[in-house]
Amino acid sequence: MKILTQEDISNILGRNNEQRRWHNLNKYYASNDESKEPHSPIVAIRMGEQLEEEYWLCSRFDGQYYQHLSQGSEADFAPYSKLEFELVKYLKKEKKPNPNRITVGQILSNQGIRDVYKFLHENQNNHYVTVDYTDCPDHNPKNYNKIIQEILCVDHESDNRKETINKILEQIIENAHSKTDTFSRKTLEIIGEILGRECGNIALQFLCYDGVYLVGDFFTKIQFILEEKENERFINAFIQKGRMEKYMKKIPVYLETIKNF
Repeated sequence: MKILTQEDISNILGRNNEQRRWHNLNKYYASNDESKEPHSPIVAIRMGEQLEEEYWLCSRFDGQYYQHLSQGSEADFAPYSKLEFELVKYLKKEKKPNPNRITVGQILSNQGIRDVYKFLHENQNNHYVTVDYTDCPDHNPKNYNKIIQEILCVDHESDNRKETINKILEQIIENAHSKTDTFSRKTLEIIGEILGRECGNIALQFLCYDGVYLVGDFFTKIQFILEEKENERFINAFIQKGRMEKYMKKIPVYLETIKNF
């Protein structure tokens, strides 16, 4: 267990780096809220090949922060809708090592994004998969079919699986952002909503009034999904915790943005 000062945490999060900025996604948060407790816990979340979560708890005695690593990504995934129930059933058939258990980290990862996309494609004619093509007026069927062929051909055991999945992830993000593939857009919207709930669960466990930090390139690249104004899936999933909603509105969610990224 590491003992950290405020300056140590600032260095870890890049607060002292002029190339890095932090943007608050929680529109309900008021920075001048006097009811917020000082030196509250802080959580940092990274997403890539796997979901990583770590948190820092501040001692009321010496004011120093104690760093704790977490295996929260191995927690069971709790589906929230008919679509997510069907997604879990689908993933249980796909996952060979342990088909009886699906974790949060299996979905919130590079591989998980590929799996969600593949699930939507294979179940597009079922009633629980609703895809609105008007969301992507520039939808390009040729580009779409090319993506599908690449995704469906990825072998879980192949030597270049990691490299291929990273390329597919980049393509999904690019096509979702440019609105040339509606399934790419739907995939990232699902991921954004699940991410919002996971961030909210962590924030609720520790009452992280000093913030939940989304660290790394992936979150920067999907900023357009996390800040989506029409349905606000991410932030609504974060704050909707029943009678605890008023407390969730007091917790900032910081997105790392990199200058000239």
